[in-house]
Amino acid sequence: ERLDDCLAGYADRARAFAPDRVVAVGTSAVRDAPNRESVAAIVRRRMGAPLTVVPGTTEAALAFAGARLGAPGGGPILVV
Repeated sequence: ERLDDCLAGYADRARAFAPDRVVAVGTSAVRDAPNRESVAAIVRRRMGAPLTVVPGTTEAALAFAGARLGAPGGGPILVV
């Protein structure tokens, strides 16, 4: 119920931007969830997009890319 309520708000915000498409990505919490299929069904219903659950290595790469975007400069960087 909490996920459904939360995603209802996200869906409203996403629709306000009138995107061409919505991408729903699940990470470790979904990978480890015993109700993963229920979560995927709620995401699809609320967001209108299938949930793609990424492996840990992809999750780490995405986290690094996000951290890199917030770092100033264009040189080498170490994120710990």
